[in-house]
Amino acid sequence: MSDRIESLVELLTEYKRVLSDLLELSYEKRKVIIESMTDRLSEIVQTELRALSQIKTLEKQRTELIEAISEANGVAPSELTLSIIADGAPKKQEQELRALHRELSAIASSQMEINAANKALLDAQLEHSEVMLNLMIDSTDPLNNLYTLDGTTEGEKKITSGYIDRQT
Repeated sequence: MSDRIESLVELLTEYKRVLSDLLELSYEKRKVIIESMTDRLSEIVQTELRALSQIKTLEKQRTELIEAISEANGVAPSELTLSIIADGAPKKQEQELRALHRELSAIASSQMEINAANKALLDAQLEHSEVMLNLMIDSTDPLNNLYTLDGTTEGEKKITSGYIDRQT
């Protein structure tokens, strides 16, 4: 049993390393989004995909290990938590498991926050790009609002050629 718990500690330590790397990439991604560095953004996305592949492999190993530990303890895998495992582990491994649990929770929380911030930045950048494109296509109606709030059309509204059309 102690060997399985030690394997779990090693696996979670590797899991934490990969998640930490992913978190660092997310912080870099925020900077890259702000600076509109599309080439670097593409590289980061590729690196993230490789990290997610590693996480998938680690998750499969973790699931197999949890199933083995649950079988040895007579507990269903779905009911076996890290806290329960730590409670039954030798003191050193218990401390390691509890520390890993705290660290993994903190990383997950930070990842959720940075993902939300990055999404907001990307949404703002896309909205800005759309407005700029609409300005080039139709300078009198940058938001392409052909209808009023009640859904009717404005009879006086005329669509004129945009900046690009006037240049040709």
